[in-house]
Amino acid sequence: MKTMFLPLFLGALLLIASCGGKKEKLEDPKIDAIITPQLGHYWGISSIAISPDESTIVSGGYDNTIRIWNLNTSDELFVLRSDNAKEPWTNVTSLAYRPDGKQVAAGTEGKFVRLIDPATGTITKQIEADSYSAGLVCYSNDGKMLAVCGYEKKVKIFDPDNGSLIKSFEGHRSSIKGLAFSSDGKLLASSSSDSTAMIFDIATGKTLQKIQLKAAADQCFFSGDGKKLLVNTSQIRNIQIIDVAVGKQSSKIDIYASYIAAMPSGKEFVAVNNSKMLVYDIETSKSTKEFEAGGGSLTVSPKGTYIFLTSSIGIQQIEASSGKRSKYFGLDVKHPQSACFSPSGKYILTHNSHISSSGGPDILCYPVDTSKKFSSYHTAGSGKSIMAFAGKTDIMLSTSNGYYEFSYFDLATGTETKGIKQKFVCPINISEDGKILVAKEYNTDKYAIFNPETGEKVKDLVESKAYHYYSGITADGKYYAIRTMDFFKVFELPGGNEIKSFSKREEFDDVVFIDKMDDGKYVAGDLASGKFSLKDLMTAAEIFRIDVKEMGDVVDAKLSPDKKQIALATKAWNVIVWDIATKSVVKTLQGHKAQVNSVAFSPKGEYIVSTSQDKTTRIWNIADGKELLTLLAVENPVDFYKQTEDFIVIAPNGRIDGTEIAMNKYLVAKKGQERLPVKNYWDKIYTKNLLGRTLGQSFLETEAATK
Repeated sequence: MKTMFLPLFLGALLLIASCGGKKEKLEDPKIDAIITPQLGHYWGISSIAISPDESTIVSGGYDNTIRIWNLNTSDELFVLRSDNAKEPWTNVTSLAYRPDGKQVAAGTEGKFVRLIDPATGTITKQIEADSYSAGLVCYSNDGKMLAVCGYEKKVKIFDPDNGSLIKSFEGHRSSIKGLAFSSDGKLLASSSSDSTAMIFDIATGKTLQKIQLKAAADQCFFSGDGKKLLVNTSQIRNIQIIDVAVGKQSSKIDIYASYIAAMPSGKEFVAVNNSKMLVYDIETSKSTKEFEAGGGSLTVSPKGTYIFLTSSIGIQQIEASSGKRSKYFGLDVKHPQSACFSPSGKYILTHNSHISSSGGPDILCYPVDTSKKFSSYHTAGSGKSIMAFAGKTDIMLSTSNGYYEFSYFDLATGTETKGIKQKFVCPINISEDGKILVAKEYNTDKYAIFNPETGEKVKDLVESKAYHYYSGITADGKYYAIRTMDFFKVFELPGGNEIKSFSKREEFDDVVFIDKMDDGKYVAGDLASGKFSLKDLMTAAEIFRIDVKEMGDVVDAKLSPDKKQIALATKAWNVIVWDIATKSVVKTLQGHKAQVNSVAFSPKGEYIVSTSQDKTTRIWNIADGKELLTLLAVENPVDFYKQTEDFIVIAPNGRIDGTEIAMNKYLVAKKGQERLPVKNYWDKIYTKNLLGRTLGQSFLETEAATK
């Protein structure tokens, strides 16, 4: 017996040593550069502008950032944004490169136009152009005038050197959708959703033409000789060609185009719809080229070499001669919506939305257990409660091939162990003993108890067509609570009898968790504007309240495993940890660059994992409030159904881990103004099993001790 025990014991020690055992002290690699990820936009891209020499692209997004890229390498050169959560930038609505390449103008949903030096990535001036929204921007060909239009329905011309107002034009009754100078800089045209287009004489400040259209107008531009104005009226599926001299339509092209843009020659233009891109000759109104590429807004590079399509899924670079897509960039890093630790603590899981509605979300699995590999699970559905665990095991239940198909996955092997079809849909909740599953019934509006093994329905709970906000089961499995737009109800388990019902929003507003405290009281974490409340689950009486208006509205909250602390994810980019007994802040975790979406404790409560709109998942040490690691995964922009394979783990000191393709493409070493490949520092910063070695693996010690 002793001879058998000794090899097993030594084997266990070797396992602990090889996997890290206790937290490994990883020394600072002491490199002369900062390792930083190229994250791209984390919401849709609203506008782009191409430099005159076609070497640089500037993009603006609904994430309130401006990004400057090297067009040849796709490297993200500069990121411009607010660094103050209390004074965030507004969305970028329009971008334009000055013809000399030395300035970029950015229109915004705010009242300012920002003037940017693209060589240094700095803002050189802000022009207050509107009382509410600056909207569209456009330079004259000589670069001496900058036209701006926005909420005020006025068109203003500014001097881009000193920001002074040169001229202001009025006449539109609704929002302006198109803005263009003639090539000689003498005329300025605007098109509006009020079904008019206007042509202004810049020298005299007079309105030369006001053209009444048959529908709301979108984009507009002059022909190269300035004799024609093209206006897109997509609502009635045509493009109107206006004779500038008389202000009347001379011809039209009957085609639906979501966007049109002039070619540099001034003799052709490009039109795009959902599926095709067509090049037209302005003089003949006939199509000369047709490409199988569509969707989004349109930008033609200054030399006419490329055509760019910009949409919610990124930027496609298309060769103007052949229609071949030569590059795709802008939104490749995945967007984590929520994160959690598995019951054992061996895995960190993130639920990620796609940059497109196509393909459904993914669940990504980062192993803290360094003997395992990163894996991903393609799922369907969205929102909270998209996955659950079979009791306290690392067996995950989630959607698989469709909204009504579920599979149990063993995280240790990444394989499917069992499937259930057409029984229930999300939201799903499983009790910690793994014996009770509550979900919405397939093809009905009923929420019910199901057998987690077979998927067979056990008992109906409640029927509701109203929008679902939250549902959950207490840790001891005694109660299930559900919040819809109509009510908040509590049911006892396993019987399923309704014991409490609340209909007023002030009783329970936005519930984010339910739990049992050490004193035996059942509670719910409830969010409302400017506050977080811990309430009695049975009476809605307020037990604990945090007023957080100064810290930013709360988006998510979690109770620590020992029930002594509450972690709050805020819109102010922070995670705030509160002590319940003293009602005081324990730690403020700072590092995210946008709203924090979710927060969760590790099973033993020593770590917090958070996700943010900045596309990062971050792991924090609660004891000192320091960020330990950042996790990133890479989107496949071409095939949304393909499993995610590439990921990155980054430590604040520059240590990295992940797949080589992801690290080389999405990480860069910044040394002063230089941008160097991470390969230059590979021998010092690449650290295999960085996640597990940083967090330590006490669960492996526990396992070894029991053998």
